[in-house]
Amino acid sequence: MDGWSALGAAAAIAQFIDFGIRLVSTTVKNHKTPREVSELQGHKLIVERLQALVGRLTDESSSTGLGTAENDLAIKAICDECKRTGGEMLAVVERIYGDRSTGVVTQLKGHGNRRKWKSFRQALLQVWNEDKVVELSNRLHILRQDLTVHLLAALSTQADQRAQEAGQMHLIGQEFLQTLAEPEKWQEYLINALQQKGVEKRLPPPDMERGGATHHYEDSIISVMKSLQYPGVMDRETTISQAHEDTLKWIFRDPEPQGFQWASLVDWLESNTSPNLYWVTGKAGSGKSTLIKYIHRHELTMRALGKWSPSQPVVTPVFYFWNSGRPMQMSLLGLLQTLLLGVLRAKPEYIPLVSRSRWEAHRLFAMTMPPWTQEEVLEALIVAIRHCAQSSKLCLFIDGLDEFEGKPEDLIALVKSFLQPNVKVCAASRPWPVFRDAFGRDPGLILEHLNLPDISLYVTNHLNNNAGFLELKAHEPKHAESLAHEITLRSSGVFLWVSLVVHELLQGLSRGDRLSDMQRTLEELPSELERLFEVMITSLGLLARKRAAEMFRIVGAARGPLPLLVFGDADEENPKYALEFEPRVRSQDQRLSRCLGIERRLNSYCKGLLEVKMLWISKDCTEGKPIKVNDAQQMLSLLQDPEDIAGYVDGICNSRVEYLHRTVRDYLARPNVKTQLDEWSASAFHPDLSLASAFLISLKTIDPITVTRAGFWWPINRCLAYAARFEKGTASSPDSLLNELDRVACNLSLSRTGDNQTVWRSIAKVPKRNTVPPWPSTLAPIGNIEERSFLGLALQCNLYGYVQTTLQNRPLTELEITGWPLLLSAFTGYNTSGADIPMFEKQQPPASLLQMLLRNGADPRASSVANLTAWQFVLRECHCASGTNAASPGSLPYWVDVLLVFAEWSADSRQPIPIDAWAVIQRYWPDIAKVRRAKIRKCRPPGIIRWLSSLHQAGIS
Repeated sequence: MDGWSALGAAAAIAQFIDFGIRLVSTTVKNHKTPREVSELQGHKLIVERLQALVGRLTDESSSTGLGTAENDLAIKAICDECKRTGGEMLAVVERIYGDRSTGVVTQLKGHGNRRKWKSFRQALLQVWNEDKVVELSNRLHILRQDLTVHLLAALSTQADQRAQEAGQMHLIGQEFLQTLAEPEKWQEYLINALQQKGVEKRLPPPDMERGGATHHYEDSIISVMKSLQYPGVMDRETTISQAHEDTLKWIFRDPEPQGFQWASLVDWLESNTSPNLYWVTGKAGSGKSTLIKYIHRHELTMRALGKWSPSQPVVTPVFYFWNSGRPMQMSLLGLLQTLLLGVLRAKPEYIPLVSRSRWEAHRLFAMTMPPWTQEEVLEALIVAIRHCAQSSKLCLFIDGLDEFEGKPEDLIALVKSFLQPNVKVCAASRPWPVFRDAFGRDPGLILEHLNLPDISLYVTNHLNNNAGFLELKAHEPKHAESLAHEITLRSSGVFLWVSLVVHELLQGLSRGDRLSDMQRTLEELPSELERLFEVMITSLGLLARKRAAEMFRIVGAARGPLPLLVFGDADEENPKYALEFEPRVRSQDQRLSRCLGIERRLNSYCKGLLEVKMLWISKDCTEGKPIKVNDAQQMLSLLQDPEDIAGYVDGICNSRVEYLHRTVRDYLARPNVKTQLDEWSASAFHPDLSLASAFLISLKTIDPITVTRAGFWWPINRCLAYAARFEKGTASSPDSLLNELDRVACNLSLSRTGDNQTVWRSIAKVPKRNTVPPWPSTLAPIGNIEERSFLGLALQCNLYGYVQTTLQNRPLTELEITGWPLLLSAFTGYNTSGADIPMFEKQQPPASLLQMLLRNGADPRASSVANLTAWQFVLRECHCASGTNAASPGSLPYWVDVLLVFAEWSADSRQPIPIDAWAVIQRYWPDIAKVRRAKIRKCRPPGIIRWLSSLHQAGIS
C-alpha cells in the first residue's frame, strides 16, 4: 500500500467513527462545537453526511493503492467493517427519516409528521431496542481503538519512508491530523494508545538506518533524554569532596599480605567470572562516597574493565543516593532514571528500542509525554541491559544504599536483579546487618581498615600548610610529629572526624595556641562523631551559639538545596529587613561581596558543620574544577571575559549551603538537640519566616528585563510555601509579608521586559489586551487567560489564617474574581500548569473557613473557567470517598461535613440544592447519617428544618 493510501483510508475511517459515535450519544447538547450541533439538528444533514462518509469508505476500500502488508490489510478490514456498520445505520436512517436516496425527511411509521427527537439515539430506540443501540456504540468505540494502533503503525512506516526519500523526517503525525475534523481528539487517542502496555510489539521495528542521520531524529533522541533528567540529577556527585592529593591510590594496588585483608578491586574489574558485585562498606564519615567517585572517574578503572571486555565498550552509569537532597535522590525512581540516562548517553541508538512510545510521540507529533513511572523506567532499563549484552557491557556504580528512603530489602533485590554475565555492580553502604547479610560474601573492602595511611597524609599536609604550625614544629619537631600521629590513630579511619578535628586545631593556631594547647584540645575532643559535634557546638560563646543555632535551623527547615545568597538573606537579624528592603537589581559586586561575607560568618560560627558547596562552572571558565568560595577574588583576577566573570559570580551566589555530612544532619535532627537549638535562638526567630522573607527579597531583586516564567514563580512559590508552614506551625499569619509579596509581584508583572512588553504578558504568552488580569493569573496554562486572585492563591497554598484576616478587613466583592471562585480555590491544589514549579501539598480547608467564605458572600454555584463549581467538586469527592472502591475512604467524614455546610447554606439562603446533590445525598444517606449523625442534630434549627423538609420531599427518610 502506498503510505498515503493507508493514511487516507484511516482518515476516512476516523471521520466515520467520530460521526457515528456522535450520532448515538445521549443528547445533542453534549456536543461542543456549533458546527457539530448544526449537523445533528438537521435530519436531512444527517442523511447526507452519513451517505458521504459511507461513500468515501467504499472508495477507500476498493482503492488500488491498498497493499497486502499486514497493517494495510488490518486497516482495510476496519474500513470494510465501518462500511458494513454504515450500511446498517443508513438503513435505520431510511426507516426513521425517509428515502435515503433523496434525503427527503418523511415520518416513521406509527409516529406523527411533526415528531421531533432530542437526539438521534432517541430516534434509534424507536427502531432498535436498547441492547442493539449499546452494541452499535460499543462496536464503534472498539473500531476506534483498533484503528489507533494500526494508524500508529502506518504513521511510523510513513515517517521512515519520508526519511529515506527526502533525507529528513517530517512531523508526519501532525500532517495527518490536519486532515481530520477533530485533530486534538485524535492526537489524544494516539498518544494514549502509545502509552498502552505492549503497543510497541504491534508497531513495525524502528528503521534506524533511515532516520539516524536526520535532524528531527536527533531532536527526538534528545527529547527522550531530557525527559529522564530531573532537577539536581548531578548535584550529589558535584558536591562529593574530591579525593585529597595522593590519597586512595592504594585502591588500584594489590592488598598487602601483612595488613587488613580485602578483595582486589582491579582483579574484580578484570575478572570474567562471578561474583559480579563488589561491596564497599565502612563507618559513617569514612569516605565511601569519595572513594566511589574516585573509582568511577579514574582511567585505571576503564583500563581494568577493558580487560574484562576487550572487544566491546563498557558503559559505566553511576548513582549516588542522598537523603539530604531532593526526593528523587533517595528513591528507586531516581536510581532507575539516572542509570537509564547513563546507559542512553553512551548508547543513544537504544532509545527507539527501550522507549518506543516516547520516541514515536516526539518524532510523529513533537509531543512530550508525562513523567516516567517507576514501572516504565524499570522496564526500559531491563530492555537496555538486554540490548547491551549484544554490543557492550555494563558496570554500574551505586553509592549510599543506606540513604535509600524505602525498604533496604527492595533495593537489595533490585541490585541483585541487575547482576548478569555482562553486568557488574560496585555498591557502597554502611555496614548495616541487612546489607552485610546480602553482600557480605561478595568481594569488597571495609574502608576504615584501609585508609589510615591516607588520613596520616591528610593530617600532615594540612598541618604543614599552616605557617603557625611550621613555626611551632621548628622548635618542637618531635612534639609536632607526635601530635599528627595521635590524630591519625584516634580517627579510627573516619575521615570526617579528622577533617573536623584538624579544622578545630587550626582555628586554635589562629588564636595563638601552642603545641601543648593543641594537645589538650585534641585530648578533650571525643572520638565519637556525635559527641564531637556536641562538644564543638556547646564550646561556642553565647552570641556565637545563638548565631550558629539559627543557621542550623535555617538549613534544617530548607526544602531542598539552599543557595548561598538566599541563605544570607534568611540569616538577617532584623526581622523587618525583607519588608524594608527596596526592590532593586543587585549589582555583580554587591552580590559577590554579600556572599563572601556570608561565607565568613558561616565558617566563623558553625565550626565547619555547615559548608558551602560551589557549583560546577563551565570548562571554559575553570577547566572543569570546582572552586571554593573563598578563592573568589583570586579567581576573578584571572578571568577576562565578562561572560566568564558573570558566570562565576552566578556560581558563587548559587552555591549550596549544606551539612558537612549526613551524620551532622542526623545529629542536629535529634529531638533533644532541636530543643537546645530552639532555646539558644532569639525568641522572635523562626526559620520558616526567615526563609519566606529571604525569598521575598529574591523576588525584589529580579531583573524584569530578563525574567522568565519559572524565574518569576521560583521565589513566589517558595515564599508562599514557607509562609504556609510558618502559619501552620505557629497559628500566626505573616500578613505583612504576604501583602508585600502581593504588592511586589503586581508591580513586577507590570514592569517592562527587554522587548518592551509587560512581564505579565511575556511570561503568560498571551495576546495584547486592554486590561491586565491579576498577576496570579500567570499560573494558567501558557497562552491562556484564567483570571485568579492573590486571595485565591493563598487559599490554594493553605494560608487560611491570612484569608480570614483579609476577609475581616475587606469585603469579598473587592477580592473575588470571575475566573476562579474562592471556594473552588480552597479545594483545588496549586496548579502550575506544567511549569517547572514545585507543587504544593494541598490540605483541605476546615469547615469553619468554608462557613466564613459563605457568610461573606461566596457562592458554591459559581462556575470557573473550567466549567466546574464548588458544588460539583464536593459532590465528586463525596462519590470518590464512598463505596467499596473508594480511593480514600477515610476522607468521607470530611466531605460529608462540607456537604452539610453547603446544604445548610442553601437552606439558609433559600437557594435550591442542585439535582446532582440530591442524587449523592440519597445514594450515600446511610453513610452520611452514620458518620455525622451528631453533627446533623447540632445544625442550626431553621436551616436544618428546611433542609430535612427538602430531604423528605425528595423521598429520603
